[in-house]
Amino acid sequence: MKKIITLLLVFLFWGLGSLNAQKELWGVNSGSEYTVNDPAAYYGNITKYDINGENPVIMHEFDLIHGAIPKGRLFLASNGKLYGTAVHGGNFFFNSAQNVYAGVLFEYDLILNKYTVLYYFNLDTIGEGYNPIIGVIEPIPGILIGATANRIFKYDVAMQTITFSNIIPINAIYDELMIASNGSIYGTSWSGNCTSTIANEPNRGTIFKYNLGINTVTTLFTYSCSGNNGTAPTKLVEISPGILLGTNLSGGIHTITNPFLKGGTIFQFNINTNVFTTNIDFDYSLHGVYPLNLVQGDNGKLYGLCNEGGISPGNTSANIFDFRGTLYEYTPETNAIVVKQYFGLNSFNTST
Repeated sequence: MKKIITLLLVFLFWGLGSLNAQKELWGVNSGSEYTVNDPAAYYGNITKYDINGENPVIMHEFDLIHGAIPKGRLFLASNGKLYGTAVHGGNFFFNSAQNVYAGVLFEYDLILNKYTVLYYFNLDTIGEGYNPIIGVIEPIPGILIGATANRIFKYDVAMQTITFSNIIPINAIYDELMIASNGSIYGTSWSGNCTSTIANEPNRGTIFKYNLGINTVTTLFTYSCSGNNGTAPTKLVEISPGILLGTNLSGGIHTITNPFLKGGTIFQFNINTNVFTTNIDFDYSLHGVYPLNLVQGDNGKLYGLCNEGGISPGNTSANIFDFRGTLYEYTPETNAIVVKQYFGLNSFNTST
């Protein structure tokens, strides 16, 4: 079986023990996409690298008992320890018929080089969530916030206690939560409560808010059934107080060759008014399609990758598979995109 390894380099860390210690990069490999009981399956690891991303050293290997397939990023908390989640493995079944476990929340002590399971997720029938895909954040020291498939959880590091929010009627939180300038936590889902009589149209996505103080989640925006304002929203970023930006992996007004395949969008959401605006509709030829998470630059611009498309100047190929996406720059003030790199069998830089 061919293993599919995903590396998530997540933070810069000063090595311990010396004032002259070197910086290191730490991350997780999610392991292989596997079938149940596959003897060739690999369940992932925690790996450290030098500052150049070289000389990898595996610090922990995951297994079905102590957590498997870590898909969220590692998080360096205020106490100097690492925290993360594994979507599979643990003590409790999510689906016993398929031998699928509910996942874990874990801690890694950088001084002791020790991995510890803090919590084994369980079935939602007892008021918990299961299968956490994203990592955690720390809105206040000692309090970790993350998400399972359909609940937000709050873990108190000092008390070693976990509490769960109300059920979120979305069941598909795939991207990290974020803390806005107003102190509230926001996130997106890939499913919502859209109702439609047309097949394959429901569940386009939502934007939601988590209130840390009362441990509840409120849906602020549900995407339309048509998908014209986008589907499958990604992680949110705050470009100015109260103004969030994000991308939708699909949806929008541009079709490719199939009316159900849309190019994706960049959207804006005002958390003070709950007003949603589509800023950019990605075009297969001009921009590329299926835009991933936005990253804020120090220059006030945002950067992102499109997973497919983008017909580079000078590339006359008629094969759609020759166009493998783009790297683009987005300027919020002018609502303008500049493609910085076209990816494909023949990659071309832009002239800007």
